[in-house]
Amino acid sequence: MAEICILNLARPVDRATLRCRVELAIEQALDVTARLIAFLDDLDGDAEAEDEGIAEPTLAALITGDAQIRWAGLDGEAA
Repeated sequence: MAEICILNLARPVDRATLRCRVELAIEQALDVTARLIAFLDDLDGDAEAEDEGIAEPTLAALITGDAQIRWAGLDGEAA
């Protein structure tokens, strides 16, 4: 993952060149994403364990009660 994609700020000559550059950037982003997911799955030990939601903690606040207010650090004050 030592590859760096340099953003070229020069305006493309035509729309076809711009489209080609965007498509290449999308392909590179998808490749990096796939490699990152594979890396995280290797760290996890069981790539399929997260499908049921039991292997990974949730990052969101609970919807019920005043959980979101407490999560935001407001200690029960009106938001």
